[in-house]
Amino acid sequence: MTTENANISLFLEKYCPRCVVRLLRCDWKILVKNEQEIVSYLEENFKINLQIYLSTHVEAANGNSKTNSSCCQACVGILRSSFIQNSANVVSNKVDNNSYKFDSYQLLYFLPVQLIAFDKNSKKEFENFAAKDKDTHDVKELFKVLLEPLVTEQLK
Repeated sequence: MTTENANISLFLEKYCPRCVVRLLRCDWKILVKNEQEIVSYLEENFKINLQIYLSTHVEAANGNSKTNSSCCQACVGILRSSFIQNSANVVSNKVDNNSYKFDSYQLLYFLPVQLIAFDKNSKKEFENFAAKDKDTHDVKELFKVLLEPLVTEQLK
């Protein structure tokens, strides 16, 4: 295992797979995949075995663990598929329960201010490994891209 691959494995102890590929400045098409596909991408491209990661962190992310060891230090779990799905359900339920009538809508997002500091620290940690020719996508931007299609589908 190369030093870079070992570091990627260590990053997964602190960050969710989506944030690892986000902070490595991977292509947009990878960022919007589900966690399983992102983990497969990391395994294939960095030649690391993430089965241990999958067994412990995915269970914790789904609420099946008594510890909070899987909380991502960059996005605080906001970019987890389960969190995004739950957020879409909450928005859809609020709209349905209040019988709102609309032709179009625009969602406004307010995320914790601390994400700015967390993201800045995370970027510093990844600066030696990330692609230099690309920008890192913002947590809020990625959250919006992942959430809006789910809400739109549920509101149909």
